[in-house]
Amino acid sequence: MKYSLNAAFLLGQIIGFSSFGGISASVAEESLLLTASTSSSSGGVRGRNNKNNGDDSRWIPHPTDNRRRRLKMDNTEDCLLVLKVMDYEDHSLDHDVWACEFPYDVAQRNFNGNEFMDIEGILPTQVLEEMKPESGACLLKTKGAFVEESLDTMEMKLVIPTNNGTDVDVEVLDESHPRHYKQRRMKQQRALRSLADSRPGSRSVLVVRVVDSGGRAGSSVAQLRDDIFLDGFSLKTGYAQCSKNQMIIEPATGNNQIQNGIVTVNINVPASVGQQSLQTVAFNAATQQLGSLSAQWDLVMFCQPGDGRWLAYAFINSWASFYNGLWCNRVSAGMHEVGHNFGLGHSNEDNFEYADQSSMMGFSYDSDDGPKMCFNAAKNFQLGWYERMKQSYYPLNNINRSTNFVLVGVDGYRTSGDTQGKLVTLRVVEDGDRNGRDYYVGYNDATGVNSGTLEGRNQVLVFQKPSGGPNGYGTSDRIAELNVGNSYTIRNLSNQVDVTIRFTSVGNGGRDANVEIVTSGDGPPAPVPAPTRFPTNFPTQPPVPSPTRFPTNFPTQPPVPSPTRFPTNFPTQPPVLAPTQAPNNDLPVCNAEDESGVVFRKPRGRSRNKKCKWVRNAKNLKTAEKRCNKSYEGASVQDRCPVSCGRYAGVGSCAFLFEEGLAGSKNKNRGNKSPILPIFYNGAAVDESPPEDDEKKEENYYN
Repeated sequence: MKYSLNAAFLLGQIIGFSSFGGISASVAEESLLLTASTSSSSGGVRGRNNKNNGDDSRWIPHPTDNRRRRLKMDNTEDCLLVLKVMDYEDHSLDHDVWACEFPYDVAQRNFNGNEFMDIEGILPTQVLEEMKPESGACLLKTKGAFVEESLDTMEMKLVIPTNNGTDVDVEVLDESHPRHYKQRRMKQQRALRSLADSRPGSRSVLVVRVVDSGGRAGSSVAQLRDDIFLDGFSLKTGYAQCSKNQMIIEPATGNNQIQNGIVTVNINVPASVGQQSLQTVAFNAATQQLGSLSAQWDLVMFCQPGDGRWLAYAFINSWASFYNGLWCNRVSAGMHEVGHNFGLGHSNEDNFEYADQSSMMGFSYDSDDGPKMCFNAAKNFQLGWYERMKQSYYPLNNINRSTNFVLVGVDGYRTSGDTQGKLVTLRVVEDGDRNGRDYYVGYNDATGVNSGTLEGRNQVLVFQKPSGGPNGYGTSDRIAELNVGNSYTIRNLSNQVDVTIRFTSVGNGGRDANVEIVTSGDGPPAPVPAPTRFPTNFPTQPPVPSPTRFPTNFPTQPPVPSPTRFPTNFPTQPPVLAPTQAPNNDLPVCNAEDESGVVFRKPRGRSRNKKCKWVRNAKNLKTAEKRCNKSYEGASVQDRCPVSCGRYAGVGSCAFLFEEGLAGSKNKNRGNKSPILPIFYNGAAVDESPPEDDEKKEENYYN
């Protein structure tokens, strides 16, 4: 499969939409830029080393700027598209960037050894997203492009001009293609088995310790060895424990410059030169010492001197990750970034990125030994470590049925023997077989290797994965945390059914979670019969009896009694007085009360302490349900706010109070002077006033 953009599409368009090869794209510039930073091996960004830039005669002066020059690209050269996920200590700065990975020999010949280049300019993220490339599985090909280099900063750009003869193609690789990330992994595993290690799932890891021109390094060799390979919970031991010894991290070998999996490289620029330049200089120094890195080791971790506010970043379905200072020593950062290399996306909650603190793909933590936890149910299904204890449930094949499951935590996985039908991860299928949305259910048992999980401890957790299907890259969003007796309903799944997930009980000393899933609905609508090929024959008889020749006689009696000649007398007594208080004998009564105090506490934000009004102020039904399913200090919100959760979310002991469309109505109608009818419990009305300004601001922040 190949998607194309050509000059006829790009030329003359400043802002507009068009379609090429079935792909809709927005264009806002004159050219496409693939940018990267390169550096001198001897003078940093101040000098230029032509050693690896091939034949200088191929370069020509820039037509208007004598401090830049150009190199026309060979039409046969292409690059592998990979997604770079940038993580910062201030997560508002986080962003993803599509990048190009060039083959080692092409990078050495033309780009001073730089194999990765960020994509910027008019081939933006939104255009690529519409093409839906898979990181590590698509080639970017260009015709009529050239490289532009700054002689001052050594920055290089791959410029794709909008003139005749310029084309940009994105080619989706077959999984059997040697450059597809799956084939590269298989090749590396075959090499490992033939050389040294026969254990399945082994990954060789090279740690590149970078020392800058001022002698600064992020950490010592001994400390890196302890924190990455030796500690009781490190990158190596953490992956081994979470996978039940199916994913084995091995320190790199094969070169006498490498000691205990670590090589030190010295660069002659300060760390303050900037994140992108530091990446390029360190990468070039490592390849000059060791040759092609990806051809020799599965994963390469660059531990760089600390500078700036970035935390770490990695390439999805690739092999390289980069760390700022001591973040290379933090087990959560290492497992997180290597998780990106394995194809995992971030773990979110309430659409707040990283906020799922039940697993390692959420936040990273400034600790070299913890927190001791693994991954969530969506990632566990994708990783492939729990094949004997995972299952896909198809609601559309189980309409109006109830099905029971027994879930266990990751520590309960059995690599052999009888699994007793228990599951580590359960997939509720919606559209994931076409790389669309699915749901995942898991028991976050806080024991063993998962004893340090920070959220959802010993609860059944429900996740949504909007894209990527069961095995592809995609973020997950935690949407429910269930205690025993709680339930969560996925409404209108596939626009056909409701799916209710209920945590019914625990067993086996708290190690097993018994879960019931009920699917209710009418299923898909009956298909409309196809129209006949030709119109049917006219009927030989009229469809109804022909009318009589003349009208029939008028009826002798009127069909209904005739009205009286005059209105009846007014009543002698006026109507009863209007009630001074709305009657409640006809309204539903809930024999429970909302608590008046704090029912939930958020981990961050200006307005952290939440009362029952938090449920009533939800912007929609889904948010109200999620809030009611949260827990605080051992009790769920729906138990603390039975009236509000019943009326606004349709859950809990007062679910009969539920009114469709009520959730979110107060925010929509804010400022409307029409009164809102009260609801009652034990004869008293619940405060239904609109949210205050600070609550509205907080609502927008979290939802």
